[in-house]
Amino acid sequence: MVAADNDTGNLVDFVTGFCDVLGEMIARQWSAPVVPPSPAPEAAPSLDALDLVGISAILVDDCGLIVSANASARAILRDGSQLGEAEGRLIARDRCVGVRLASLIRDAAWRNGHDRDATHAGALELSGSDRAEAPTLLITPYPPQRADATTPAFALVYIRMPSRHVLSTKLLRDLYGLTAAQAAVAERLATGATLEAVAEALDISLHTARSHLRQVFAKTGTARQSQLVSMLLRGVATLDIAPLRPA
Repeated sequence: MVAADNDTGNLVDFVTGFCDVLGEMIARQWSAPVVPPSPAPEAAPSLDALDLVGISAILVDDCGLIVSANASARAILRDGSQLGEAEGRLIARDRCVGVRLASLIRDAAWRNGHDRDATHAGALELSGSDRAEAPTLLITPYPPQRADATTPAFALVYIRMPSRHVLSTKLLRDLYGLTAAQAAVAERLATGATLEAVAEALDISLHTARSHLRQVFAKTGTARQSQLVSMLLRGVATLDIAPLRPA
């Protein structure tokens, strides 16, 4: 009985000691200095060019360390309301979203070296009170195919901010021969507004708004508002090609 008690005591001492050592290791891990990000790949994409078409993009390594970001993405990080930067890492302000984002980044980097048919690792919606305005993310491997397993793995995080993607009325006029008034009606309908709301916003009668809509249908070859909106949102009028301002 005494021997059994001694064995039990030794086991408890061993487990206690092991937990103490493990705790010290974890503490050192969390307090360790941040590892510098992997060097950017030689053929790194020109992310700033994506600003011309209204796309925000961030290049990160498999640990989420930011390697580069274009101007619009840097503005989102500075705002910090939903995405931010902590010790050089890309983070989401919502903890659950952040865990999912980190997992998708690691998955993209893993696929980069193991799955030659992978085109993306996943997509993610950031939390918000209005889902219609919630930013969405697409995380893809970069480069699409690594030369070998020793090549650093990266992921590209594309960010779409719904409120920043509006139709250009000038491009609508160029594409379909719309008048300024017709283009204004089409642009507002594409945001999801009703025709009544469009008429009120433009300070025109509902009768006039309907007349403009009939002309838009005729010039675009569409017959229903849903068909019109679908076509407009697939076209180049969604691209914002205004000159960039210094960050």
